[in-house]
Amino acid sequence: MTAFDRIQDRLEGVQPRGNTASARCPAHDDHKASLSISRARDFHGVVLHCHACRDVDKVLAALKLTRRDLFDNPHDQQRGYTVEAEYPYDDESGRVMYVKERRYPKDFRQYIPLADGSRQCEARLVSCRFHMGCISGMSAA
Repeated sequence: MTAFDRIQDRLEGVQPRGNTASARCPAHDDHKASLSISRARDFHGVVLHCHACRDVDKVLAALKLTRRDLFDNPHDQQRGYTVEAEYPYDDESGRVMYVKERRYPKDFRQYIPLADGSRQCEARLVSCRFHMGCISGMSAA
C-alpha cells in the first residue's frame, strides 16, 4: 500500500482526482475539503497541504501518523513487491506451521515463522495435506 492510499484511507470526505485528492482536514472543524493530498513527483511519497490551518504536523497528529508515513515503504521499492496479505496455516494444536504471503504484483511465497520473530524462508515447503484421519478420530480409508 502506498503512502497516498494509506493517508486517504484515514480521511473523511475524500474526493480523488487521479494523482491528487482533497478531503476535510482532521486537524480542525472543517466543513469544506481544505486538505490537499498529492503524489510526490520527485520521490515516492505524498505532499499534504491544508489551505486553512497550514500545519502538516497537526494534520499528521490528528491522523495518528508521523512524517515517516508520508513516504512509501522503501523496502517495498527495493524488493519490487508489496505484501498484501498473510495467511497462517495452523496444525491441530493451533501452532502456526507456516505462513503464505500474497504479494503485489501477484505472487505467493511461504515462510516458517521462528520464535525470535524472524522467518525461515524455504525454497520449497512441504504443503500440509488434509487427512481424514485427523477429524474426530476417524481413520483414513
